[in-house]
Amino acid sequence: MQKLEMIIKEIDEKMDIFRSEKHSLAYMAGGCDVEGMIKGIIKRHMNGEWVPVKEKLPDNGERVLCYFEFEPYSPNIICENRYIGSGIWESESDKVVAWRPLPEPYKSERSEA
Repeated sequence: MQKLEMIIKEIDEKMDIFRSEKHSLAYMAGGCDVEGMIKGIIKRHMNGEWVPVKEKLPDNGERVLCYFEFEPYSPNIICENRYIGSGIWESESDKVVAWRPLPEPYKSERSEA
């Protein structure tokens, strides 16, 4: 799916929630920050799909790539990690600042045959 199509799909999904009966009054009264939500979605996609943990967390049990911030004591790193839930990661929970879905695995020419 093209990046723009992914952005539009995510915005449509979020807008469906805002338009639902549960949120419709707040949406119509301007009580929901729709503009901020849309800007956040676009910004996240333009940032190489890295998602700040302050904005959103993966599903419980999901394995993702994590960006760990260790400065000034050692270099920042990127590695695979599993989100357990309730703000807890498999390793170094307090150092994870962003995450992204795992890429598709590499397929060699031999595996295609």
